[in-house]
Amino acid sequence: MESNSEAYKKQEIEQALGTQDWARYLFAHDDADRPNALIEIESRLDDAEYWKLVRLAWTQSDSLTINNAAWRKLFLASRSSRHELMEEDERQALDELENPLLIHRGHTEFNPDGWSWTLSYSLAIKFAKTPGGWPEAGSPVVTQARVDKEKVIAFFKKLGEFEILIDPSDARGHESVSA
Repeated sequence: MESNSEAYKKQEIEQALGTQDWARYLFAHDDADRPNALIEIESRLDDAEYWKLVRLAWTQSDSLTINNAAWRKLFLASRSSRHELMEEDERQALDELENPLLIHRGHTEFNPDGWSWTLSYSLAIKFAKTPGGWPEAGSPVVTQARVDKEKVIAFFKKLGEFEILIDPSDARGHESVSA
């Protein structure tokens, strides 16, 4: 038997599909389900719309380590207008940074690789010490690495996090530093 909240979500999803309100469609899904929900509708989106929705799904998510395969598919899609992932001021700020970038990732010993890095060492320390509320998440670690600017998928200045989004395989020269 379907609960009231499940019935409401299903109705929201159906209405959003009918009106092609894609942001509403994404937010009718649970946080962890949004990347797969976006994959379900990607063929209905033009390229600019696709990248704007990928940005929205990523920047409004707290479940970034879940569905890594879905995020990989979304970020590495062969679609034009990838610049739409960033706002104009973010594109300009990325252009002004030195190449290669020194990036930092705050994580636990069990989550060393990921899409999300930061330009800020102090923020990486903060992220390392906030493992999503899971006490079994492991010891805090900060890793620094370098990445060539042309490998950066996006640079988000949201909330002052100075987030550098990269394919985890593009970070080179990993070095653990104190957290």
